[in-house]
Parts: sequence; structure tokens; C-alpha cells
Amino acid sequence: MDRDTPNDPFEDLFEPFELDEGPPPGVEPPPPVARREVQHQSPATRQPASAVSCPSCAASNPSTNRHCESCGARIQSSPLPVAPPPAARMTPGGRALGVLLGVLVVVFIGSRFIGGGDPAAATTTTSSTSSTSQPLTLSLIQPATATASSELPGDFGASNLIDGDRTREWQSAGDEGVGAELTFTWTDPVAISEIRIYNIVDETRFKRNFRIKDFSITVNDIALETSGTLTNTNDEQRISIATLKTTELKLKVLSTYPAEAVGTATPFNEIAIAEVEFYGRVATP
Repeated sequence: MDRDTPNDPFEDLFEPFELDEGPPPGVEPPPPVARREVQHQSPATRQPASAVSCPSCAASNPSTNRHCESCGARIQSSPLPVAPPPAARMTPGGRALGVLLGVLVVVFIGSRFIGGGDPAAATTTTSSTSSTSQPLTLSLIQPATATASSELPGDFGASNLIDGDRTREWQSAGDEGVGAELTFTWTDPVAISEIRIYNIVDETRFKRNFRIKDFSITVNDIALETSGTLTNTNDEQRISIATLKTTELKLKVLSTYPAEAVGTATPFNEIAIAEVEFYGRVATP
């Protein structure tokens, strides 16, 4: 068939064209462009960028899944929330203590307002009341012997000092009594707390004899000397002392009150003491 003769009415609608001619002589054609083949991965074998294996069935799952798509097992577990610490529960004893403290606070505040707000005075009163105690009862502890460094001959020996009779006295041998020493002994150790000295009861004889004034006391269980001054009276006179296990006590006359004349009666030259008593207790072994 002749190509120049139209056989189809549609051919008149298109303009014929021809391929460009090759390059002019002497010019090399440009090198062909290399075509890069793109390899497509099968959707069935494509793995997600980040996958997590199920710990139960080992199926691969996206990292964003919390449960396995195959078996439904939990893949990830977020940290469980930390439970708050248990609230402190008050025991019955704690409640009782709280009530007691509350009562004490109320009483204290009420006492401040009712009592004039002077707690110091209340404290002083309480202390004074609590310190009051019964007086200590002392027992008479009789010495076994009494001797003197100086005695007037006759019935004026040192044994008269512990016979319980205040009408009989010890008198020194006319030396005014200064320097005279009286010694008392006990068979069993005693703890002495007090000494009581009695001068002659008869007022005339009391004045006509010398009386003990300054004295010193020593014992054989404690290396401590007790000294003091008696008053010029024929009333009972007490000397406080504290011994532990005494078996010997010495009373020394350091000075005396002078003897006096009574009316026409002249004074004597001797010192006289009617009685000496010791109070305390028998020492514990």
C-alpha cells in the first residue's frame, strides 16, 4: 500500500514527523546514560525500623506495641507506680499518751491562770513540804568505862560521869581543870551522833567550881578533831558529832569558866562535870 495515500480519515489529524538526523560528520555522539536498577524489597520480608520479639512466641512486633500481635502476650511493661508509704497509725497506747499529754497541758495552763501565774512559788512550797521528815531517833549508848587524867581524891572519880546520877560529879585534882582529859570506851563499836554534857545542878556548887568552856574531841576511828565552846550554864548542852565505828573517845578541857564566891563561901579550885551522855547507835559489822 502506498504510504502517501491516506487510508484512514484519522491520519489527516496528525502531523507526520521524522526522527532527528544523526550528529554532523566528525562529531561523536554523547555516551548513553546508564540506567540504575532499583531493587524492590518484598513487602513480606520488610522489617520495621525497630522491632521487639515477643517473650512468649518469639514473633516480631513493632516496638510501639504493648501486646504481641500473634499471641496477645504482654511485650512491654511500664514501671509500676510506687505505692505511697503507709500512713502512720496510732496505737491504743499512743492515743492514751496523747490524751494524757493533753490533760497535763490543760491543767498546767489552768494552774497558771487560777493560781496567779507564779509557778516558782508553787515549786518552792512543794519542795519545802517534801523535805520535811521525821526527826532521827537517837539511842543512849552507854560507855563501858570512863577514866580521867586528873581526879580529886574521894568520891569524885570519872565513873560518876556515866552513872546516870546528876547529883554526883567528877572533879579534877585542884588544877582548875585546864588540860584535863576524859577517856570513854565501848566494848562494841558505836556510831556516835551527839554528846550531851551536864554541869552541877545545885546553883551554889555550880558557881563555886570551875566549869568547862573550850574543848576538843577525838575518836579512834576517824582522824578528825571536833572542837567547840560550851556556855556558862548548868542546863543541858549538846555537841553534834559523826563517828562510824568508835570504841574510844577523848574529851579534853582547853579552857574553863572561873569559879566564883557565893556569899561568904569561897570558890573551889577544881573543875566539876556532873554527867556525860552519848547518843547514836551500835555500828554495823
